[in-house]
Amino acid sequence: MVECVECNKEITEDEEICCEICGAPLCQECAVNGLCAACTELWIAEIDLENAENET
Repeated sequence: MVECVECNKEITEDEEICCEICGAPLCQECAVNGLCAACTELWIAEIDLENAENET
């Protein structure tokens, strides 16, 4: 059993979904987009930065 890094719910290895970037264990409910919250924030920030660079 492992804990989801987002909600701390205990999940079995069969139910575990890993974050596509950092590999953190996630439950099915928290892995909606395949990323943990920290990686989602970084991904969004990177997209925003790229958009800002393209506007100049």
